Amino acid sequence: MYTVTNVNHWLVSLPSLFTTQPLAIIIPAVVTVFCIFLTSFFLRNSRYHNSSTTNREFESLIIQKDTQYIVVRNKRLRIVHIIHELGSKVPLVVFIHGLGGQVTQWENQIEYFSSTANILAVDLLGCGKSEVSNRDYTTESLIDDLEELLKRYPSENTVLICHSYGCCLGTKLYQRIKHAIKALTFISVKASISESEKKKQQKVLSYPNFLIDMFRYLDRIGGIHSESVNRILYKNANEEVRTKQLRWNKQSKTIVWKQMLAGINWFTQADISLIECPMLLITGIEDKISLPGDMNIIQGWCKSSSEIFYIPESGHNAMVEKPGMVNLIIYDFLIKTYGLETLDPAWQILFKTKGENKWSMKNFQKWKRTPIISERTVNNTRFRAMKVMRQNDEEHCPKSFIARHPEIGL
Repeated sequence: MYTVTNVNHWLVSLPSLFTTQPLAIIIPAVVTVFCIFLTSFFLRNSRYHNSSTTNREFESLIIQKDTQYIVVRNKRLRIVHIIHELGSKVPLVVFIHGLGGQVTQWENQIEYFSSTANILAVDLLGCGKSEVSNRDYTTESLIDDLEELLKRYPSENTVLICHSYGCCLGTKLYQRIKHAIKALTFISVKASISESEKKKQQKVLSYPNFLIDMFRYLDRIGGIHSESVNRILYKNANEEVRTKQLRWNKQSKTIVWKQMLAGINWFTQADISLIECPMLLITGIEDKISLPGDMNIIQGWCKSSSEIFYIPESGHNAMVEKPGMVNLIIYDFLIKTYGLETLDPAWQILFKTKGENKWSMKNFQKWKRTPIISERTVNNTRFRAMKVMRQNDEEHCPKSFIARHPEIGL
């Protein structure tokens, strides 16, 4: 996953470079660098292509096991759909990733919430393992895909958990199916895109794909400690998280990223003010892409109840860097703040054993009616049958039995 700032870091000074240096120096240098890049680029892509069949090894078992491929609006999308044993009695938790993201970024949350809820996560068009298309990357088109997907997997108790640009999609999706969405969680999102940022975006979009690919390649020099990774993660993020982030950055496709960026229609203050369900806002304190202060702005726009949580030692991908903390915050918010009690394991245990308790009561009444000791002996012996004792029963517990029948040894 990467952002405008990733490539803009390399590209913003490019026009001035050409106008201030002699062409006799610039042109050979550019051609040389370009040829070196093409050689390494094609070698790298060849290795990556040959190893693409093993990408499955990098995915968690729960994602491998529950991955499906479905056609939505004539597009083949990869989803992860997990049906809880209680079905419609429990909520549907929907995960929406951001620009350049994919389902595997949610693996910790999918595993955590699948024990108490139905799960639906999707690789947006062109992302992860979903089909790559030459069109339909606008915000509105992506929302159409999500709306159609939720029509196929309907739930009257839907919770949206969104990251970065996914929060923009979630906001606008809410306006279409607000009757079904009971709570929203936003992780690391910008309040707005400034005019200067829009100009930078337009400049980046004007560059050809191969040039952006070249600078992306240079940006990844240093591997898991490259600027490409450091820009997104906290400086002390562990190697496992850094390895995952580098892999996601590599797997993000420039052609998709450019078209998705060009089609963005960001949410506004008016859009946020229309949200009526509870909102949870989560941000990494060290986020360099979506500044933590933006969450305060968004909360100021909210008319519904909302809470902000700042995750320490975390950058832009808080749900990956601090999954345990993020999971507990979301869980606590949904149950205690919103009151979504069906998500609570205690409620689910009581619900699942409700029928058993009825039978237990019937069995208890039958037990109470049974004589403590049978009147007849067994097979002409001196032994008589005795019903099973209950430790907490006032009449037929070991203590009461000994007091009542001292002649019988235990």
